[in-house]
Amino acid sequence: MRSDRLNQMEALILNNGTATLYDLAKHFDISLNTVRRDISALIQRGHIRKVYGGVSSIEALDSQPFATLLPLAKRAEMHAEEKNAIGELAASLVEEDSVIFLDSGSTVPHMIPHLARKNVRIVTHSLSVLVEAAKYPGMKVLALGGLLNHATNSLVDEVNSALHTVRIHTLFMAATALSVEWGASNNTYAEYRLKSELVGQNHNVFILADSSKLGRNATYCYCPFPQIRGIITDRTPPEGMLRAIRENDIELHCTGV
Repeated sequence: MRSDRLNQMEALILNNGTATLYDLAKHFDISLNTVRRDISALIQRGHIRKVYGGVSSIEALDSQPFATLLPLAKRAEMHAEEKNAIGELAASLVEEDSVIFLDSGSTVPHMIPHLARKNVRIVTHSLSVLVEAAKYPGMKVLALGGLLNHATNSLVDEVNSALHTVRIHTLFMAATALSVEWGASNNTYAEYRLKSELVGQNHNVFILADSSKLGRNATYCYCPFPQIRGIITDRTPPEGMLRAIRENDIELHCTGV
């Protein structure tokens, strides 16, 4: 009966905090149109709310300051000194003659000035990275195509064929939030699809996240905590995260800013 499915679906969302429409359709073996009708009915109960690409419990949204995505210009202004120091430290980890992926967001572009004298090839979908890289004529950059996502200032698509033709050595990824339980996460579904595909193809994943993002959860987990190779941040993480970092042999790089 539909009433039983609605109750089970609501319980699943409330227990997990979030869910995508695709996951719900697969879990209950129903169509996306049916999921949308069920979600509309559940929203009337007052316990869940629509988010980009799925739904979230209102309690999870209210308890997490990163449940919604701030405009990029606003994010760029926040913790600017810390982000610059993180970018410089991240660039120091890049090996000569390597191919690296630079993610979207407000932190990763700070790597560009410190990569100008290195012989590296950059793969990116970030317009912010491309604008910074354009200041250095000798920099080798491959831009991934796709549809413009105004919220993240990046180009995204369901499938990007260039990802399957280029061997990328290291990923330098942004995260809206980072926690031991939920890993590296973000709030935009199209970005999540691209990020998770990249992480699935590469074991050298470095997360760039200032300390304000540590211990937080955003909507979509694109990289579970044990799959992270290194974390680059500005301050020493809390003890619980430090313990998990040691247990999972994750490199920790702190700027001390």
